[in-house]
Amino acid sequence: MKKNGNKTLDVILNIRNMRVNNLRSKRNQADAFMHEKGKEVGNAQNKLSDTQQDSIRKEELHLSKMIGPPSVNVGTLVEFIKVQQRGVLELIEAKKDIEAAQELFIDAKKTLNNAELELKASEKKLIGIEEVIKLKLWN
Repeated sequence: MKKNGNKTLDVILNIRNMRVNNLRSKRNQADAFMHEKGKEVGNAQNKLSDTQQDSIRKEELHLSKMIGPPSVNVGTLVEFIKVQQRGVLELIEAKKDIEAAQELFIDAKKTLNNAELELKASEKKLIGIEEVIKLKLWN
């Protein structure tokens, strides 16, 4: 009867080890995904900065066209206003991209936290089974 109990505990231990290894793998995947989303947030922020600088350069170029001649052409003024409006729209779009990337990052972080909690619970169960085997509590 004792050998049958040992086999059963060994099977349970193997199953528990597989479960822990599976959850470690899931946690590592969640961690990698979170870091990927963090990089996307950084890229979106860099894009916003680049968009701001590009918009400023375009506005400066059009302003220099308006300052040079003694009188300002209405078409040049309209063109400048359109450049400003495009710049504002590009900035709004870049900010939306940042917000979307941040939401995905937050979701990835929650997934990672859940995976870590599941892993800790599974590791505790594994430790409990190992203690039962070590102390031979079924005797």
